[in-house]
Amino acid sequence: MDTTRYLRSVDLTDNVPGEDKSMNKVHNLRKSLLQCNATRPQPSVVVQCDGKRVRKAVHRKTVDYNSAIINSIQNRIYYRKFKASQKIIPSEIYSEKLMMPISYPQTPMNAVTTKFVKQAANKIRCPIFVVTWTAEGRRLITGASSGEFTLWSGLTFNFETILQAHDCGVRAMKWNHSSEWLLTGDQNGYLKYWQTNMHNVKVIQAHKESIRDISFANSDRKFVTCSDDGTLRIWDFFRCTEENVFRGHGSDVKCVDWHPHQALLASGSKDTQQPVKFWDPRSGHLLGTSHAHKNTVMQIRWNKNGNWLLTASRDRLVKLFDIRNLKKEYQVFRGHKKEATSIDWHPRHEGLFASGSADGSLMFWLVGIDKEVGCINEAHDNTIWSLNWHPVGHILASGSNDHSTKFWARSRPGDLMRDKYNLNLLPLGVSEDMIESGEITEETVQRYIQKKIRGSNKSTSLLEKNGLFDDGSDEEGRYDTSNIPGLGVAADNISLKEKSAKPNYRVNERQVDWRVQKAWQAGLPTEHASKHENSQFDQRMPYHQENYHNVPSRIELRSQTQGPNFDSNTYPDDQNGYKKEKYDRYEHQNRQRQRNFRY
Repeated sequence: MDTTRYLRSVDLTDNVPGEDKSMNKVHNLRKSLLQCNATRPQPSVVVQCDGKRVRKAVHRKTVDYNSAIINSIQNRIYYRKFKASQKIIPSEIYSEKLMMPISYPQTPMNAVTTKFVKQAANKIRCPIFVVTWTAEGRRLITGASSGEFTLWSGLTFNFETILQAHDCGVRAMKWNHSSEWLLTGDQNGYLKYWQTNMHNVKVIQAHKESIRDISFANSDRKFVTCSDDGTLRIWDFFRCTEENVFRGHGSDVKCVDWHPHQALLASGSKDTQQPVKFWDPRSGHLLGTSHAHKNTVMQIRWNKNGNWLLTASRDRLVKLFDIRNLKKEYQVFRGHKKEATSIDWHPRHEGLFASGSADGSLMFWLVGIDKEVGCINEAHDNTIWSLNWHPVGHILASGSNDHSTKFWARSRPGDLMRDKYNLNLLPLGVSEDMIESGEITEETVQRYIQKKIRGSNKSTSLLEKNGLFDDGSDEEGRYDTSNIPGLGVAADNISLKEKSAKPNYRVNERQVDWRVQKAWQAGLPTEHASKHENSQFDQRMPYHQENYHNVPSRIELRSQTQGPNFDSNTYPDDQNGYKKEKYDRYEHQNRQRQRNFRY
């Protein structure tokens, strides 16, 4: 019952001083409550309930891929071939029909994750050296310079738990192929075995200096580690014993990767003379050396096809090698303005990978295309140390030296690119504040962004070429200075009259000389012809008896009358016109065609 209502129901007229002191207290309490009843404070959102603090509900971003998996399973029974799949239509209506990246094998661009989802950081902020997803993709594990493991949810990206795994920074983290064991290495050279429940089973002093990378053999019986002490070591996983030591690099070994199918190791080091080496893990012999990079190789990764080897170096280059021909790199990817520090292959699309650099930029590349297919400038404020794709392939996690972990997802059909990482697509002179204040409509900006994404990178006037600010024009096609925000241009110097629309020619169709067109269209119905003339033409038309209100296309008339094929080599040899003999032949054919139409 309400306290005020209860106090009002108590009869205080019979209260006698000295008879009951509790009634005096009730009287004073009632008086104070009645005085401040009008300004009674609202109950706080954070309250104490049974000794526990109850917090207000918070809306969290989530990327639920269960619906996409269901759509993929339902639709795959209708595809006779694996390559057959639906096309993604850029509309919000089709967002619920989105399927997994593996359902679009012919369009890897749909798996480019340039949409920012969430930033995650610990209370005690420290650099994130390595990130890795669990096998089922439900959690992301991050290793920090403080030696802590932090587990983040793979759906809502919220914090789950944290544990002190090492006494110093965690530099390497790798799951075996069966996803039953996790190996981690720290800066002191210690190697630890972890189960899926994050229970530590074994600790080994593997190296004298920092462990930089770990990689498993395809059988999971062996694994290799590399360290700043300049060595690579082969270990027996079940016996926890060292089997072989490889010495050949002249400096710190930064990365190593085991071939997915064969007994072959590839390692990258700080040695600028011999940055990449190939080893035989059974005999320990050096198989070859590549001198492709001029600086430290920060990361090296095999592709799942077993033929491609990808390297990222401090010389700002990402190079692709084909082991069937190691005399020269297969492809060079140039685009990073600073050192390339991390790379990772997409788990579903063979030729797609992501790379991070020391300036915090994140780029997406496709094998066979020299220019990046996606770029996020200033994705982080500092070096990106680690990249890892979700096992499904729809989310990319990045760990950086700016003490944060960020999640990047693919855009859904109809999404607007309105986050701060895509503001570089805005037109010149337009800021985000203008859009929020309503000076420029969102539809106008999206129209410009779509044009720019399609490849319209010509340096032309944004106003005249793209027609951005159509909403502020008057009847004469002139603009006021107030209607052109961000452009320090006088309104008198800007005229935005609509230009004449260019004719939409058909695919694989070329323009015909005007003389041939004039002869061809002689006697045909036009828009300016009278109804009587058009009706007479319909009666003379031997193939169609329907009313024509527009001039038929040249291809349609050619199919009806078996006229000459103007798509063949029947074009002028120079700018002056046709050769005389060709022109005479066409004139004769045109006259014959006109007689056929008239009679």
